[in-house]
Amino acid sequence: MALSPDLQPATATSAAPADAPLEAAPAAAAAAAPETPAPVNFDTGGSWPVEAVTLDHPFIFAGATYAGYSFRTPSGAEMTAFMGGGLTTVDFAGMLSGLSASVMAKMHGADFRVLVGKVGAFLR
Repeated sequence: MALSPDLQPATATSAAPADAPLEAAPAAAAAAAPETPAPVNFDTGGSWPVEAVTLDHPFIFAGATYAGYSFRTPSGAEMTAFMGGGLTTVDFAGMLSGLSASVMAKMHGADFRVLVGKVGAFLR
């Protein structure tokens, strides 16, 4: 008994070119698999990542040279405070960068936009 055209058994197909080595497809699949990050262990003093950011426009203010800052990842509690309206964007940026409002006020606009953009990235 013949199967109707829409009930034909499925056949395996490969996206790899005919002249590709057989191991190319499994290697590509392994490369596409996301890595699971190691857990942060707060019990042993662990913390969320910190990113070193270099200013495109370094400056001197109040006798100190500012050439960059460390931007840390916020905690859930800090995100809650910010999203609940308890902090302004500038307050939140200062909290995560360690920069005071007076220092941020002296930053070049492009560098300040980068800092505020990092804050905004947590809201997307």
